[in-house]
Amino acid sequence: MLADQPDVPVDHPGMSMGPMLPEDLDQIVVLEKLCFSNPWSRSVFEATLISPLVYTLVQRHGDKVLGYLMAFRQGSGIEIGNIAVAPAHRRRGIGHQLMSEALRVATEEGRRSARLSVRESSTGAIHLYESFGFEQVGVSLGYYRSPPEDALLMRKNLG
Repeated sequence: MLADQPDVPVDHPGMSMGPMLPEDLDQIVVLEKLCFSNPWSRSVFEATLISPLVYTLVQRHGDKVLGYLMAFRQGSGIEIGNIAVAPAHRRRGIGHQLMSEALRVATEEGRRSARLSVRESSTGAIHLYESFGFEQVGVSLGYYRSPPEDALLMRKNLG
């Protein structure tokens, strides 16, 4: 189902990035369950495909989904709702490419800020966000339920 060959570099000829498509949903739901303890349902992903308030990005190797990102347009900014990379493909630049493209689109649309929430124990994700200039602006106590954990609230000004 998910691409299982590790060590595929992001500049590999078979790599491509584009919007989430209905045919990606089976793999997206599997990836969501692998990456998150409280995964979003398939119906949430189906709704994003038709919402003008959401844009999605999927990194593929051929027809295999390696990662995805969902961003919600909110007023003058965006909120990164979810970003996930298949465990076998982490630390290869996929998350960086997804975030880079999401911020590029947001800037192109004239958005002035980007926000996100992240588990305080998710140091890899926090480092990724900080590398893009996100800064912690608050804490949401008890935001995550399974397992219980606080969320760091992060923000970045765009252009």
